[in-house]
Amino acid sequence: MVILQINTNIYAFLSIEEDTVIEGIITGADDLGNPIQINRINPIISTNIQLEKDISELVYQSLINVDEKGNPKPVLADFFRLEIGKRYQFKLKPDIYWSDGTPITANDVVQTFNLVKSLESNAQLSNIYSKAANKLEVIPSESDPLVFEFRVTEDNVIPNFYEAISFKILPAHLIGDLTPENIALADPFINRNPVGSGPYMLSLATPDYIDLIKNPYYQNDESKINKIRFKFFTNEEKALEALSHGQIHSLAGISVSSAKKLENNSNLKIMNSDVMYNQFWGLFFNLSETGPASLKNVNVRQAISSALNKDELLSTIDNFGEVAVGPIPKTSFAFSKEEKYSYNLVKAEELLEKAGYIKAEDGIRIKDNARLSFNLTYVDNYDRAVMAENLKKQLALIGIEINLNKVTLQVSVEEYIIPRNFDLLFYGVQTLIDPDRYELFHSSQKSHPGLNISSYVSESKRTQVVEGKTVKVPAVDDDLNDARRLVDEKTRQKKYEDFQAIIAEEVPVVFLFHPEDVYIVNKRITNISLKGNNAIEKRFTNIADWVIRAE
Repeated sequence: MVILQINTNIYAFLSIEEDTVIEGIITGADDLGNPIQINRINPIISTNIQLEKDISELVYQSLINVDEKGNPKPVLADFFRLEIGKRYQFKLKPDIYWSDGTPITANDVVQTFNLVKSLESNAQLSNIYSKAANKLEVIPSESDPLVFEFRVTEDNVIPNFYEAISFKILPAHLIGDLTPENIALADPFINRNPVGSGPYMLSLATPDYIDLIKNPYYQNDESKINKIRFKFFTNEEKALEALSHGQIHSLAGISVSSAKKLENNSNLKIMNSDVMYNQFWGLFFNLSETGPASLKNVNVRQAISSALNKDELLSTIDNFGEVAVGPIPKTSFAFSKEEKYSYNLVKAEELLEKAGYIKAEDGIRIKDNARLSFNLTYVDNYDRAVMAENLKKQLALIGIEINLNKVTLQVSVEEYIIPRNFDLLFYGVQTLIDPDRYELFHSSQKSHPGLNISSYVSESKRTQVVEGKTVKVPAVDDDLNDARRLVDEKTRQKKYEDFQAIIAEEVPVVFLFHPEDVYIVNKRITNISLKGNNAIEKRFTNIADWVIRAE
């Protein structure tokens, strides 16, 4: 009640500091009901915690950024190719410094690269950067401390080179104690006291919020925003209440359903990003040995794909996204519209009958006295719950029973995805801008820490001679292996066209949609742009242009 009285005027709280953005962050609650605390920030290790990504984005920088079309843009360094696919020379921009005042040199790049490379020795920390780093070497110039060169080693080729080296750079003088064994812990000094080259630096951390202030050594210090406060909330409802009552300026990463509740609030603006083609939401089938036997029948998977009306699914979240038709989006040079099982209920019924499933009296299909029934696991929030219900309704029309299993993000990863312990999984994944889909569909990645969530091994095979013996290998593996060894786009395109055709036929995943991000902001903040963003944390990309209007 006191809060409501204080905030009768929505600007009463926010007008206190006109150079400070107060951003709401939904952290979840610990066992005592308090906001969950983060205990380390390190930009070169993967994380599912959005606050860690946000702070890393504001504190640290990469040598280059890669835009939504895959084009490299200089950040800390300018660059040029000496030999396509093999040698790339970089030169750091002059007079750039870490937030502690130490000059940035090629040694920082070398030491960060070596640390990234070492992560490949720890299966839990392996990522696209560590994998690529083990195919590269970085050589500093002997005559210029700002110049260095990346070289692809031996017979390796890295077609997505610019993405592969777009990791954040760390200060060499503070990472000497980091190893693959301790880098994910809170113990190392830099994990608790991040020192970067980005526009902001850590100022204060409390149980209720974290403050970032402007980095005095930042090379392009044009922002009028002197401080960003990340204020913690245990759930979406409390964060939305704070936003509507004027206690925070902005809130990201919330459901469309929640955003719609505030659309009549004249003081707030609901913004959405461009379609993020480097992400897709899909219905993943568990094709591992422990998965349902019925899903091993390709006709069942094809039937499920044919039964899903993706346009209707997207309409449940006001079309905040775009229908996906395959593993490679339409923005890629390698895109091929190989969607063989688009929405067709008649075809879906025929496929299930072909698989031997007939309808029982209650409408659910059976075979050998076993019901065609699956558990659908999904991460619980308003949007996902609505969409999961819609998926259940659509599949019921062809006689498939769906039991909904809502879990938290942490539980979904630890108890379902890592052990491949699910029937159907409604889940979103991030992909490369480059069409390389090795991590997601190659059979070598079917077990954790691989990202082949469906444990897919293509049924289509090819004959090869390996070490003098004739063997049959999965055709998708063959395509993905070849495509990532090529640089020429036309040659790669042919490999990926074949890959997409096999995926469309064998259906390890039903590709549902590419998402858009939702960002709600108080209208006092102007000049925010989400154009070209391909991740939530990119919402701060043009923060130098943001202005908080005085009221």
